[in-house]
Amino acid sequence: METKSPDCLHKNNSNTLDILIGKRIRLRRQNLAYSQDKLGQMIGLTFQQIQKYESGKNRISASRLWELSQILNIPIDYFFMDAEKSKTHDNEIYTEKTMRLINAYNSISNKDLADKFFKLLMSMSSRYISKDEE
Repeated sequence: METKSPDCLHKNNSNTLDILIGKRIRLRRQNLAYSQDKLGQMIGLTFQQIQKYESGKNRISASRLWELSQILNIPIDYFFMDAEKSKTHDNEIYTEKTMRLINAYNSISNKDLADKFFKLLMSMSSRYISKDEE
């Protein structure tokens, strides 16, 4: 049986993956403008339990994660995207600034304007790899 490597645990004994999943839940919840209380009611939990999930203090079962993916209208793999890149708690994949950018982009109602903004941003990005991703 494989044991956990020391770098996957934090001072509060939370697993790095549990913290990453919790952050993804919080970011999606905020993106949908749901309060912790509202999400809790939708899934039959208290807001305190949602807080514990979001902080990584409580581990989420596979069935609960599936239920959250359905309520938050996201594929289950959303919770695990870039998990390999996020080896430490300090390595933020999605920051507050990133979420504000996503929310701003999603609020553009004019599709042509949104497409132009996307192309501008991608042309300025040093991470842009290929035009096939458009």
